[in-house]
Amino acid sequence: MTELASVAPFVYWIGMEPGEPLTPDELRDVEQHYNTVHVAEVVDRNPGFVSGRRWIRSDAESSSSASPLWLAMYDIDTRAAADAYLDRVSRKVRVSPEYTAGPPAWKKLRARWRVVWEVDTAVGDLRGCERAVLLGLDADPAGDAAAGDMLSWAGERSPAADAESAPAAVRLRRYRTISDPDGTVPRQCVLLGTPDRSGRAAPGAAFDAYSAEVRGRSGGGRWLRGYRRAVRDVGMGRPI
Repeated sequence: MTELASVAPFVYWIGMEPGEPLTPDELRDVEQHYNTVHVAEVVDRNPGFVSGRRWIRSDAESSSSASPLWLAMYDIDTRAAADAYLDRVSRKVRVSPEYTAGPPAWKKLRARWRVVWEVDTAVGDLRGCERAVLLGLDADPAGDAAAGDMLSWAGERSPAADAESAPAAVRLRRYRTISDPDGTVPRQCVLLGTPDRSGRAAPGAAFDAYSAEVRGRSGGGRWLRGYRRAVRDVGMGRPI
């Protein structure tokens, strides 16, 4: 298991997707702004935010899913910083940094998840993973058992694997939900990085095989979704 002192103890996720259809040009403009401007500004302009990254759900064509199409993840270095952020965004008159205005289509985006998680356990290093599996779990004995099994499985495989094929995983417990209009934010989750980071295997085939292996072990899971990385870590903090 990774020592928690080496990873950020809290992480803020915002899950977004188009609230109405985007043209290919609009989608390109939104992605470019999100990837090259917005993630870095969120890290820079919120005290305690030390790094950020962005993921896209693998089944991007699906119009119905338990998890958002896009997930931006921002690591927070202390509980005090997480609480201060939650206080700012929970006020009747919201206090928010000024961000660069996005393209016109930016206003068409809909926030599905806004949630702060507390990191429970980490195995390996997710920074090198280009794809990941997100397993949503209830906070009940079945969910706890599934989370523990996933972490043990990743931990058992890590010592025998080289740096390019070691699996990685992090277990997160919901600290506070800011917004969840569809009621799909789980009480806890496990994010598992795919083991092949080298590109030696076909990404799709390797990811499908890994997802199937995780699915076969996750009997206590509410749902399972795959994600691919859109933006590598921004910032110099202690990412999960």
